[in-house]
Amino acid sequence: MQQRAALLQTTSDYFDTQALYFAELSALAKGDTSTGTTRALRKLVEALNKAPDVGGIPRVSKEAVAGLAGHVASWKHGAQVREELMRGAEPVAHALLLNQHILQEQIQWITQREALARQVEYREKVLKPFVEDKKLGETWKNAWIKHIKQVPTIELLEQAKAASIDMQQAWVNVLRGEGSFEHLQGVFDQLNSNIQAANSHEHSTDEPQ
Repeated sequence: MQQRAALLQTTSDYFDTQALYFAELSALAKGDTSTGTTRALRKLVEALNKAPDVGGIPRVSKEAVAGLAGHVASWKHGAQVREELMRGAEPVAHALLLNQHILQEQIQWITQREALARQVEYREKVLKPFVEDKKLGETWKNAWIKHIKQVPTIELLEQAKAASIDMQQAWVNVLRGEGSFEHLQGVFDQLNSNIQAANSHEHSTDEPQ
């Protein structure tokens, strides 16, 4: 549980840094070339370079995104946007790749945790009443439906992982001048929404009934 808590806190802070980065980048793309915006972006890239190294999750190799700055389409972006994209190309891509690995780790952790509990509940609320030929009423039906349905938190995290993969492609498209900053922000917002929903559901299931 301590490892789990450390994972959630560390990655939550790192994800918040990403949210701030994309907000500032959107502002820059819309014409806010103030010193405050450019300074904030520089500091946020430095923070993204300090990727979390949480036990149980292998550090994603930066070699996977090496050379990505060379994909920035200089003729598609203004000078300041181009400079920022070249600075942030690899650190941001690395962060987005790490998101996917972290989400996969969370999915595996919850799947393992839920497996035993679901087996016990299935035996007591589904199998035993069926074998004993008891009247299978609404309670049995609900227990059966719950057993065959995917755990809600896992479903939300799977959606978040899919969004994280979309986000990686959206970032590359922006670098190449083939995608819009609005779409990039929209995909990130969807990713953020899925993660927040999953965390909220996880907290609600942890609360005493």
